[in-house]
Amino acid sequence: MQRFLFVSLLGALSTAPSAQAIILYGQGNNATTSDPGTGAPFGNVARMTNNNGSLTYASAVYLGNGWVLSARHAGVPNYVQFDVGGALYSRDQTADVVTFGNSDLIMTRLQQNPGLPSLNLYRNGTFVEKSGTVVGWGIGRSTGSALESDTVAWGGDSTATKRWGLNAFEGALSYTDGNGRTTESFVTIAGNSDVLVEPPQYSPNSFQGGYEAVAAHKDSGSAYFTQEFGTWYLSGITLAVETPEGGGQVTEFGVDYANDENRGFINVYADLAEYADGIDAVVNPGGTIPEPASGALAFGLAALGALGFRQRRRS
Repeated sequence: MQRFLFVSLLGALSTAPSAQAIILYGQGNNATTSDPGTGAPFGNVARMTNNNGSLTYASAVYLGNGWVLSARHAGVPNYVQFDVGGALYSRDQTADVVTFGNSDLIMTRLQQNPGLPSLNLYRNGTFVEKSGTVVGWGIGRSTGSALESDTVAWGGDSTATKRWGLNAFEGALSYTDGNGRTTESFVTIAGNSDVLVEPPQYSPNSFQGGYEAVAAHKDSGSAYFTQEFGTWYLSGITLAVETPEGGGQVTEFGVDYANDENRGFINVYADLAEYADGIDAVVNPGGTIPEPASGALAFGLAALGALGFRQRRRS
């Protein structure tokens, strides 16, 4: 039985600015560095950086009313930047750092208002067969790696920048990371021809979808947006990605989920439908809190005997 390793996406600190992000199956590193023009809140995704913007640690998402959300294992977002070369925004040191039980989510408030719109949180539990737009600041593919290749080597820190890509919900699980934190989550798969609604203006019509995305280092805390009846929602926060057993910084795209040897790598996202009430209580104190979301699609992960991590099936 094949074993898989999930790793957090927080990359090692670099001595040079990083501008890389998610890796696309059939596109190069410069293909999706601007707003896709679909209405997805591309501008709300920031990179976590230092006080002079010379490093990229991870990604974060602006929710509204000054608050940003990220992955807890990536640390506290003390400084964020929403655009390449743009203004730096610092954390309000007088505001609480908010966590949600033992989950891998963290929120902080910015001292300055970035002037961005507030986001809607998805609350309908599952979004089966719904494509999502992923936006993050992680690393890209290595120089010279072939497009539409089943195995793509990760690039270095110099390849990191803000990018978007596409993927689709595959199932839900309770994900426990190496720090012992358990987060109600969902997964996507790199490849598997699972991007069902890829916009034709973006697609090179390859079998796996040229804009299909997989996360890489520094994408922790990045956004997974979905659209429903014309409204965009923040549905997930990137937590982890599967890597090869035995190590190696590569991404594998696959087309046949039933065959482990030909299945793309799994990406794990916090399922924000499970945390929306708590998040809203922080962002909009005193506001009306909708009823909790209900229901979640079970996803069989018995084969994922992760090294140093545990997954259990959600019912």
